[in-house]
Formats: sequence, structure tokens, C-alpha cells
Amino acid sequence: MISNENESKVFRITKFCYEKISEYELNSDPDLNFFDKLELPQSNYYDLESISKFSIFNSVNTPFNIMHCNCRSLYNKIKELELLIKLIDLKIVAVTETWLDSEIAQLININGYHFEHKSRDKSKKGGGVGFFIHESLQYEVIELKNSNITSFEYLAIKISFDKVKNLYLICTYKPPGESLDKFTTEMDTLLSKNFKDKCILVMGDFNINLLNVKSHELTSNFYNMMLSNSLIPLINKPIEKRNSVKT
Repeated sequence: MISNENESKVFRITKFCYEKISEYELNSDPDLNFFDKLELPQSNYYDLESISKFSIFNSVNTPFNIMHCNCRSLYNKIKELELLIKLIDLKIVAVTETWLDSEIAQLININGYHFEHKSRDKSKKGGGVGFFIHESLQYEVIELKNSNITSFEYLAIKISFDKVKNLYLICTYKPPGESLDKFTTEMDTLLSKNFKDKCILVMGDFNINLLNVKSHELTSNFYNMMLSNSLIPLINKPIEKRNSVKT
């Protein structure tokens, strides 16, 4: 994620380690055999200088890393994003709020990366989701069942690895004005119908303040829905600070 804090760029990084899915016994009760044993890494904040020295990106033992960026106009920030990608050698970058139509999206290029994009309906401004995928990776864009989704935008890809199960990535953007209750219902249907017993990572901007999970019923319902689909948040610090407000 990228957010603005005190007019300086601050990056909140979480390491994602891909391991053989069989180690987690996905056919077992997740409450007893998965979540109780899982130790999550801590999210931290980094500026441009310190992020280039961050060990998980420069280690030969970590050849696969992912980042999500909420762009708010990718066309105007493509050079900045390219610098960031090359600085820490990212393999995949998910982008939301690209604000690109299908014609402009064809002009977006970062050397060494494929760009897959899904524009918002032409009747509405803004939006847009996509992936930059390193050319060394084998991937395909996948069509999902129950694609009649109206509360959020999404794009899904499958990354193929040798001798291990595939990794499925979903880039998601829910506009702030959309119903959280509807978003929870539609996300639950999408996940349960398409990704049962699969290794998946959902990224994006949900416009949900998970700091309120214990005090807000709809936020709690969303959080529990994700848990029921064997998904847990890797981000455990606020991604945005405005005066005294954190989200």
C-alpha cells in the first residue's frame, strides 16, 4: 500500500511467503488447524530510503514479492511507480483507481513487466484495477463464476509455479459510497464459488476501517466472512492518517 502521511511518501510493507499449500491441511477445520497456529508478520512503515534496504526484497531466499498501490491516476504516476518497482525488484504489483479507459490502458508500459487491466464501465468515471506482472512469471487472467458483481471492481489472475499448487491473486476496489453489506455478500459468493481449497491472496482498497471490527456490526460481518473463506488480513497497522483519525 502507498499512503500520504505528513506530505511524505510512506510505505507499509507486509511480507508474503508462499509455501506448499499441503502444509496447512486445508481440508481440516481452519479454526483448529490453521488460524491457531499461524504467526503473522508485523506491518511497518518505510520511506523511500529505508525501503530499498529492506531485507525481504533484497534476499535471494525471497524471490517472490507482491505490493498493492492505490494510484488515483496511474497515467500521471507511472514513472514514480516504475522507479519503485525497480528499486525493490517487485514481482507483482496490483493497482487500483487507475482511472484508465481501455484505450489509454494499452499505452501503459513498464519494461520487463506485463500489464493486465480492467477498466470501469464507460458510464462511470474513475475506478480501474490491474496487475503489473514480472515477465519471468507464468500467469493467466481468469474468468470467475458469478461475475454479476455491482458493488466492487475486480481482476483475478493465476500464477503457476513448478511442482506446487497455483497461486490466485484478486485485485479489488470498492468505492467508498457502495454498501458494505452488499459488498460482503457479493465477495462471499465470489470467493466460495471460485476459490474453495485454493491458495489465494486478495488485495486492494476495500474502503473499510478494520480498526472498528469490534465496534461496528457491518465491519465485523465482513471480517468474519473473510475468515470463513480462510482469509486473514496481513495488514495490521493504519494505512492512512488524517489529523487524529486513523483508518
